[in-house]
Amino acid sequence: MSDTKISLLGASGSIGKTLVNLFNIKKYKNINLYVRNVKKMRDFISQNNINNDFSVYEIGDFENHSHEVIINAVGVSSPKKLENCGDLLFRITEGIDNRILSYLEKKPKSLYINFSSGAIYNGNFCEEVGKRTSSSYPVNNLDSQHMYSIVKLNSEAKHRCLPELNIVDLRVFSFFTRFVNLNSGFFMAQAINSIRNNSLFEVTSEDIVRDYVHPLDLMALIELCINSFELNTAFDVVSARPVKKMEILEVLHKKYGLKYKINQEMSVHNASGDKNVYFSGFNRASEIGYFPKYTSVSVIKDEAKFFL
Repeated sequence: MSDTKISLLGASGSIGKTLVNLFNIKKYKNINLYVRNVKKMRDFISQNNINNDFSVYEIGDFENHSHEVIINAVGVSSPKKLENCGDLLFRITEGIDNRILSYLEKKPKSLYINFSSGAIYNGNFCEEVGKRTSSSYPVNNLDSQHMYSIVKLNSEAKHRCLPELNIVDLRVFSFFTRFVNLNSGFFMAQAINSIRNNSLFEVTSEDIVRDYVHPLDLMALIELCINSFELNTAFDVVSARPVKKMEILEVLHKKYGLKYKINQEMSVHNASGDKNVYFSGFNRASEIGYFPKYTSVSVIKDEAKFFL
């Protein structure tokens, strides 16, 4: 496994950096990283004691190299960026995806692992999604909150139209890592900032449910995909147990002194739509041996300490 030639696109994002760190810990050797800013990526490698043998290239050089496994972590996902990304979201996603598919047409024995999103189940998210969950869109009244979901759906639909190619879409619902951008606007980033600044964290009275996958579980799923290799499917990425907002707040309060207040009049706008209950009960990846070991609470405890 450690000798597998892996190309990671979008290595400078939070998921990308998490994978780079884990590839290093697990002593992977043939890792090529593709980013927009090579200097920043090399600085990250230096600052985090990453194996200097990892090669870093501009993302425009992708076609100039050979690839055995391609992992696509490119995308716009933070709430703040999604607010004003417009058609850029479509162009970035489709552009990278089409370049990878063009490569696969020439080298059909390669494996493509693409990071999708639970947002593909566009809806009210009032209960956990599952095998029979459908998506619906107000086709005559589309707005910005539908775009992220549509982009992910388009990609997955295109991938399922190519059953002869090895393509796996990993639908991540929630992800928290020591490498998250604290200015991203995500709930956990806001909570961590409040602890660091010793400020009051005001939240809505409405409870939410999130499913934070542990980096080690995510890595285990990627390795299972690589071992299986001949796949063309999508997997919902699940943890051992999701977590409610009040449980998150209490964990951070007891462990790190988070000061929070429930504001009955407060409301929050989500750029990709409201997601009160945002997790999946459909672990199709169990078919290839994926059984997550870590709960969402353990992710918060394990990763938050790197900030605090």
